[in-house]
Parts: sequence; C-alpha cells; structure tokens
Amino acid sequence: MHRVNDKQTAEMGLGDIAPEAVVSATSIRVDRPGVAVAGDTSGGWSRIRTPETTPTQAAAVCREYAHLTPDLPFLASFRPPVAIPPMPTTPPSVPQS
Repeated sequence: MHRVNDKQTAEMGLGDIAPEAVVSATSIRVDRPGVAVAGDTSGGWSRIRTPETTPTQAAAVCREYAHLTPDLPFLASFRPPVAIPPMPTTPPSVPQS
C-alpha cells in the first residue's frame, strides 16, 4: 500500500491486518514517492521503498495483460454501462504559439 490521502483509505487497506500501520501510511509525505507500508497476514507491517509507478505506466501494464482477464458473466452487472476508451499511448500535443 502506498501513501494515501485519507485515514479511511488506509484503514480499508491496512486496518484488518495491522491497525497501527494506518498512522504510518497516512503520515507518508507527498514528496516521498515510492515509500509504502506493507502488511502481512501475521499482523506485522513494515515501511518499505518501492519503485515509483506513474499512472501512465500502470495503465499500460493493465492494457498489456487485459487479455488474461477471465470472462465472468456473473460480474457483468458491475461493469460500466459504456465502454471506456483506452488511454492514449502518447501525450496530446500542445500547439505552439
């Protein structure tokens, strides 16, 4: 789990595993990308350092492996009603004035 913006999100991710880690997760400063709190099933937790992954990189990995997602018809009612267009692979160009 990486830094989160609010206590509720930290509690959702860590509260059942290591409640005392919630304070650590919510205290990670914005200017510390890659710092994370990881919990384990024993109730232990650690502050760790991970490579920073940008939203663009994460989206690219999701697109690359999307074909591995199983077809689960019983989840169809949870899908968005409209198709979501894929993320562009290159940033939009800005006209120079």
